[in-house]
Amino acid sequence: MESEKHKELKKKGCQYLLNQGYRLARKEKNCDYHGIADAWGINFSSLYTKIIEVKVSRTDFLADKYKRHKTSFRPPAEEIYYLCPSGLIQPEEVGKDYGLLWFNDKRLINKKKAPFLKVHIGTKMRILIDFLEAKIDIPRRMTL
Repeated sequence: MESEKHKELKKKGCQYLLNQGYRLARKEKNCDYHGIADAWGINFSSLYTKIIEVKVSRTDFLADKYKRHKTSFRPPAEEIYYLCPSGLIQPEEVGKDYGLLWFNDKRLINKKKAPFLKVHIGTKMRILIDFLEAKIDIPRRMTL
């Protein structure tokens, strides 16, 4: 079961994306083989995407090792960040493909800038199509 702290940080992650000019930000976005991102945003003018993964415990962060391996192979967004309570994860722990944001009960602080990751257009299209399909509330097949 998801903790209240995890829910709060997911919401803060989406607010952070919107404040950075990302016109669309969603919680729990399916990102293809990468799994479900806690917060996902896209800038419509540049089509630049950013993912925020929330971690509220060391155990959860350490269990994410396999996902970090998949990110190196085929990134699901141009930037990927971990977001955690201040001090839980140190910048040198997140690896070369990730950035780090700390939340100090008032605001988010960027502790490590995420590098630019080249996203394959097919990956981006699958994520965007999934996003659009999720909003359709009519059946896919017409009935006669």
